[in-house]
Amino acid sequence: MLPKYLLATIIFYLIITLPYFTTIFLSMLLGKETSEDYILVPAMLISLAAAVYLHLKYQFFGYFIADRGSGPIEALKQSGRMTKGVLKNLLIFWIEMGLVIGFVSAIASIVAGIVVEIPVAMILVPVSESLAAMASDFISSTVSLFVAVPLIKLATADIYRRLEGRSPAAAIPGGV
Repeated sequence: MLPKYLLATIIFYLIITLPYFTTIFLSMLLGKETSEDYILVPAMLISLAAAVYLHLKYQFFGYFIADRGSGPIEALKQSGRMTKGVLKNLLIFWIEMGLVIGFVSAIASIVAGIVVEIPVAMILVPVSESLAAMASDFISSTVSLFVAVPLIKLATADIYRRLEGRSPAAAIPGGV
């Protein structure tokens, strides 16, 4: 399944970045002489909106490859069909997830800072302040990683399961 997943991932990211390529092409056509801010800023915002839309539409392709053994193109098509009609709810989910992950990561980093970073920094500062800063950043990043990734993966797997209609909670109250 790994080759299918890698190919689907490459296609997925090409689809998402396609709007940006058109904006880059537009900026190259305009050149430096024109007042490009009036055109490029809205074009970048439209590209961002298109990328968000495409990400929401095709985000479950990996689950179709792992769950059903679909090919890369078919998995993307199935994800597009499955998310039809729930894109607004998925956008709200990702906004909420970003806020929750940010809050939980901040709390986890504060706790890790008090429990781990301060003692490590006190030991390493006499050796090197940059080494202490690197250790502090590493600990904060690690804590955030072990908080954010499992939460996101579990939540998206649950949404996939619900959208597929496999769980008793298939009737998604209030959307996703």
